[in-house]
Amino acid sequence: MNKDNCFELGSLIKPHGLKGDIQAFWDTDNIDLYLDIESILVEQKGQLVPFFVENLRPQVGQKVLIKLEGVDSVEQAEEFRKLKLFLPDEFVPKLEEDEFFYHEIIGFMVSDTEKGEIGKIETIYNLPQNDLLVINFKEKEVLIPLKKELIKEFDRENKSILMQLPEGLLDVYLSDDNEEEEKED
Repeated sequence: MNKDNCFELGSLIKPHGLKGDIQAFWDTDNIDLYLDIESILVEQKGQLVPFFVENLRPQVGQKVLIKLEGVDSVEQAEEFRKLKLFLPDEFVPKLEEDEFFYHEIIGFMVSDTEKGEIGKIETIYNLPQNDLLVINFKEKEVLIPLKKELIKEFDRENKSILMQLPEGLLDVYLSDDNEEEEKED
């Protein structure tokens, strides 16, 4: 199996305990979708190597403890530190028309119903209280809450998202420019 037919689920972080368990990060907002997997692909030296999953236990946030078959000691688990994890594309859950995976909207153009184009999504911060879009707006990093109620249109084909941003949100980022202009006068 090669990467073209797979998606990156996350990565192994570090050994946990003495019996070969490994702490992993699932790069998804719903780890429950992937707690019943029987096998997983681990990228080793550029190749995807299949491993049976003996045990999988959710932890805090997007972390899980995973026990791979044949990995039975902390020394063996250490060899898996920071390796990427993949699953075949058929494991990707089917989404509704207006739903999306965070990784797929990186690079999408975000527009506001009032202000027009804001900029492209550079990354997404997953925070406990609220996920945030990171956008470069007028040479400044702007953080926009990623809430369904703010999204008015989602266009996968044109890679764009139309949002109705809270009043004054962008003004906070522009206020520094106004202050600098006033100092120059």
